[in-house]
Amino acid sequence: HKVMRGLLREGVPTGDFEAILEALAECRGHNLSPEEAVERVRPALAGLLCERLRDADGVLHAVLLEPELEARLERHLRTANGSAKLELAATQLEYLWASFRSKLLELAELGRPEVVVTDPKLRGALRKALAARLPGCV
Repeated sequence: HKVMRGLLREGVPTGDFEAILEALAECRGHNLSPEEAVERVRPALAGLLCERLRDADGVLHAVLLEPELEARLERHLRTANGSAKLELAATQLEYLWASFRSKLLELAELGRPEVVVTDPKLRGALRKALAARLPGCV
């Protein structure tokens, strides 16, 4: 139930209930938090998610993180009680937000969804860090 709510909160299509159940079955015995389970289920729904976000020509327009930036962010990644968090100073978070904002505005101005693609282990924490300022970002 908490996993479904987490998927819906993030705008992930939940129409393939069989894929969700299969992914959750693979998580059994791993003692995952609901947040960690959502991260494990998302890849099973990637096709549906990408399909919903593609343009009429089938192209998925997205902001991709530079590998160097991903590596720097991963050094600030902390996990406690099954919840991943980026521990960034306010100035670092402001810089991160500003850099994403300009790229995502370009997508929005073209009528495209605001999509950021990153490493799965960083995705949830990055989304939480940016959610207050970029609520429409997937």
